[in-house]
Amino acid sequence: MNFILQLLNDSVGKSSVSGADVECLLKSHESRTRTLVEDVDKHIDEMLSTHYRSFDYELPNSHDAIHECHVILEKLVTDSKDSIELKIKEFTKLFSKEVQKTDTFCGTVTQKVSLLTGGTTHLVEDIYSFNTVTLVN
Repeated sequence: MNFILQLLNDSVGKSSVSGADVECLLKSHESRTRTLVEDVDKHIDEMLSTHYRSFDYELPNSHDAIHECHVILEKLVTDSKDSIELKIKEFTKLFSKEVQKTDTFCGTVTQKVSLLTGGTTHLVEDIYSFNTVTLVN
């Protein structure tokens, strides 16, 4: 459009431009603009098509990769769970044995304390009776 205005300004002093010449220039400019717009639209369509194909290719690959990661993570969690459960069972078994040993030890100590208490009581009674008999004689 600037070209047409410039042509009109240049031609004012030299000669007159007919309406047909201006119309011809406008049609030429419209045609060129239409061609450029169509080329840009075509280029945008090609870019979108390329991106779509790329996305269409990458999406299943991403899905497959995510699925593989999920399977690996699931296996790791299962293995960890099994390992933890096994360690808990081993700990429980060991702890039960230690509790049983402690109970047995406490029972043995209780029996020995009872024997010592009984023996000490019997000894004190014997000493007391001996002192009483000695004092009486």
